Amino acid sequence: MLSNESRNVIENIVIKYRNNLKEKQDPEKVFKVAMGSEAKAEILKDMQASKTLITEIVNDVNSWPEAKVLSEFEKRGLKEEKEKRKKTLVFPKLENVVDGKVVTAYPPEPSKYPHIGHAYACLINYLYAKQNNGKFIIRFEDTNPDLAKKDYYKAQLDGYEWLGIKADQVIYASDYMDLIYSKLEKLIELRKAYVCTCDAETTRKNRELKQECDCRSHSVEQNIKMWQDMKSGKVNKGEASVRLAIDMRSPQGEMRDPVVMRINQNPHARTGTKYKAWPAYILQNTIIDCETGVTHRFRSKEFEPFKPVQKLIAKWLGYSFPQIFEFARVNLVGGQASGRKLREQVESGGLGWDNPALTTLASLRRRGFLPESIREFVDKMGISKTESTIEWSVLESMNRKLLAQRDVPKISAFESPVKIKISDPNGLMKEKISEGYIDESLESGKEFRIKHLGNIVREKNILNVTGTDPKPGLTIVSFSKATEDVKLLMPDFDEPEKKIFIDKDEFSKLKDEDIVTLQGIGFCRLENKKDKVFVFGHK
Repeated sequence: MLSNESRNVIENIVIKYRNNLKEKQDPEKVFKVAMGSEAKAEILKDMQASKTLITEIVNDVNSWPEAKVLSEFEKRGLKEEKEKRKKTLVFPKLENVVDGKVVTAYPPEPSKYPHIGHAYACLINYLYAKQNNGKFIIRFEDTNPDLAKKDYYKAQLDGYEWLGIKADQVIYASDYMDLIYSKLEKLIELRKAYVCTCDAETTRKNRELKQECDCRSHSVEQNIKMWQDMKSGKVNKGEASVRLAIDMRSPQGEMRDPVVMRINQNPHARTGTKYKAWPAYILQNTIIDCETGVTHRFRSKEFEPFKPVQKLIAKWLGYSFPQIFEFARVNLVGGQASGRKLREQVESGGLGWDNPALTTLASLRRRGFLPESIREFVDKMGISKTESTIEWSVLESMNRKLLAQRDVPKISAFESPVKIKISDPNGLMKEKISEGYIDESLESGKEFRIKHLGNIVREKNILNVTGTDPKPGLTIVSFSKATEDVKLLMPDFDEPEKKIFIDKDEFSKLKDEDIVTLQGIGFCRLENKKDKVFVFGHK
């Protein structure tokens, strides 16, 4: 029997976990934790009796009402134990930060499903606003009719909501088109913008040669007339554009009269054919940021060259330009985080955006990744001006740790099950089982452990029971009295699915969306019990 001291250690473990996780505890999990405590030496003296006592303690504490659990938790001083603090994202110091007045925005383009890179940028802006008791806006940058699709608006919002991001406001750039048109007309009137009718090749050459075209000398009246023709649809795509009049001799290419408005008469997902000309990023982004009161924003370093142009636009229109921090790319080793490349894979391969082989949030959710793991992953990535690299395995490790805390069910699984006889001449087993299934690959002549059965050695088609007490170093292997064949979807373009077999009794207890550990395979999520479909998560 365990001493009072060891019994008290185990009770404290159960009470602490029961209180912190707000759920009943599993004796097997508590046993593992106890084996890492000061009670280990006594437990090893009589493993079977200790496991029985631990089960009794767990069942007793599990029967307590929440009020009693909390009372014991406080009485035993468990709340005095300091939990490990989670790492929090460290933000760079920005200017003009006033608590309660900070407004940030994240501008996704509704042209794809959100992926891990979107999650990174969105969370940074969201967390910065919340850290400063500010406001967070999701603004759809849907000013390209060729890319904006109705389904993608919802897919983006669903992905961010799953991550626990709650926007204070959701707006659409396409709702600001009349305002953008009026601001563009003001720029034309100020002679800060003009209509250019040069073709794309001529424009490119002029910019390379740092020379102005004749269009730059048009009068304000001419520019306004041509702009009205662009708006009304009288001018076809590619026949005219609106450019800023900055400095064609500038050493910085972005300052050489960039295009800020192009003709595109294709129907838009939200506005139909109402608008015939659509703004470039530098124009609409600047105007809407300023109009909606954005004070601070974090965005990818690829946009940094546009900042001088955006500041000019803001100055000409009388706006106060927000504080913007451009962060460097974080290269994801072992996973694809480029939205453009993901879209190419979907369109060329006929894949769904939630295909397990992709890194979209829909795919990760389908595979059983928890949103908390992605938030921790973003913490790990950090915010820097220097390009860095992070392994995909880091995200898997974080998710593995979180799933372990949930104590997900462990189920016997086989890729090639074989039926086998069980020999127990000494009557060591408590439950008399004469036959069952193991995986064909199980090595003969080597001792293993089967949960609820004991220690075994395989000799061809017979399992010999050698004992019931756990031995250090024995590998636990799968065993089932009966199996169920199921389909397992894999994150692999070459082998998208495979057939496996799992314990029939354990399968009957599961429900859709349950996350389980399939022994020898890894964490998997039951997607459809009726069709017997699981999706592989990770090892």
